[in-house]
Amino acid sequence: TSQNHWYVVRVFPYRTVDDHIDGAVLTFVDITERRQMEHARRESEERLSSIVDLALDAIISIDADERIVLFNQAAEKIFRCPAAEALGSPIDRFIPARLRAAHAQHVREFDQSSETRRSINRRGVINGLRADGPRPPSLQTGRAQKG
Repeated sequence: TSQNHWYVVRVFPYRTVDDHIDGAVLTFVDITERRQMEHARRESEERLSSIVDLALDAIISIDADERIVLFNQAAEKIFRCPAAEALGSPIDRFIPARLRAAHAQHVREFDQSSETRRSINRRGVINGLRADGPRPPSLQTGRAQKG
């Protein structure tokens, strides 16, 4: 509307006891607050996406199956791998073969802990593997909080 309000309009037939349509029932539900919250969420997601993309550090996020779901621009440079190629692939592709078992154990321990950030000095160094072979700098793990 001209006052920046959003409504859902529902129209239902009004039926008599004899099941004849004798009019209409209109309902208006104000969804302005929900639309404003959706807009604010989209703006927040866009800001976060910009921060992640512009970060100088590689940011990689994996799902429960340890498949890459986020691979920022710095990760592309550090690991010499385009995000389109990394997304959906197992994180193991960036872990040297000799360290994969140790990394898997590290992930299990981290997943079972309540920590949200782990310093590389507390649990040891996790070395990564570039797409073309040489190792990049050591990595740090962290967990995003939901809610």
